[in-house]
Amino acid sequence: MNTDTDSVISFSTGTGHDRPLTPSSWADLETDSYEWINDKGSVCHGPETDVDSVDFDTQSHTSISPSVHSYEHQHDRRYHGYKRGRYPLPNDAQEQSLDELKHYIMLELANGQLFMSDLDVIPTKVIDVGTGTGTWAIDLADKYPNSSIVGTDLSPIQPSALPPNCHMFVDDCEEEDWGFEDDFDLVHFRNMAWTLYNLDEMLNKAYTNLNPGGWVEFQEFLPQIFCDDDTMKADDPLQAFTQISADGMRKLGYRSFGSQDLVESLNNSGFTDVQCVTKKVPIGTWTADQKLKYLGGLMQTVVEESLSAYLAKPFAATGISPNERNGLVSNVKSSLQDHRIHRYVKVQFCYGQKPEDEDEYRSTFDGSSSREI
Repeated sequence: MNTDTDSVISFSTGTGHDRPLTPSSWADLETDSYEWINDKGSVCHGPETDVDSVDFDTQSHTSISPSVHSYEHQHDRRYHGYKRGRYPLPNDAQEQSLDELKHYIMLELANGQLFMSDLDVIPTKVIDVGTGTGTWAIDLADKYPNSSIVGTDLSPIQPSALPPNCHMFVDDCEEEDWGFEDDFDLVHFRNMAWTLYNLDEMLNKAYTNLNPGGWVEFQEFLPQIFCDDDTMKADDPLQAFTQISADGMRKLGYRSFGSQDLVESLNNSGFTDVQCVTKKVPIGTWTADQKLKYLGGLMQTVVEESLSAYLAKPFAATGISPNERNGLVSNVKSSLQDHRIHRYVKVQFCYGQKPEDEDEYRSTFDGSSSREI
């Protein structure tokens, strides 16, 4: 029997999967929690025992709007109920498990780092916009127990048991009113760039609400399929599926889906020292590199598990018939088993700093760089 005090135990969060915790962090998380609506109208939930110590306006407690938990059900998938229809991808157990897998891949690519931004001090306040299951925010709260971490999302799918320095808000990040003060050290987005109606407006909002010297960071899977040799043909089923999905997303209002240059947008919003690290991840186990072979197997799972999400609302928006959809998906699944096709995706970590001197020229490209690994 393993008697190591750091052995992993399984703690059910009720989000569709179990979150592994060490005994020490389990003790920190074992607390009563509750929900409220703050003065800005955002639904919040977190540990009751520590609300007063967090520097956010969360003291106006009212009953929870039923729409938050009145989920929408379409295409055999479940979607958020708050501001129904705002986000086109599901929030059910299948999607939550997929988010956890993406989180793991991101950590592996970043060598265990939760962010790449060059913060020279421990952040005091951090916001994770579009937090999903909340795993990134929770991990950051565990790492920096004296920092205040906030996660926001349209879906209340985060654990009810949270670290005492972590709070979750059900909120639409693109509403005009930010509602979370204006003194953050880091604004973090994970897989959010392409599901914003207006990325530039969101960046301007992040800029305004950062401390001078604070950072914004995007961690994104690019919604494109790449190949560096001739093994992927012009009529590749996965590439066709991805292009139709992108067309569907644009028809749903996400006009810059997969096409906006994050480095350019960060520079245009006034951020300096803009960096973008791009890493290639194989789809499948075709590569000889052992780490990439392992990540490629996980990436193939991500692709396979993502099909039904994009097959639903995005594909429906294109008007493609069910028979055409089913035929394409069948071809995609078959082609994913052919490891002679050397497909891969790109993952980007793009980040920039709000200048200490806010009079600095906001549209310069000097000091920005982009590198691919």
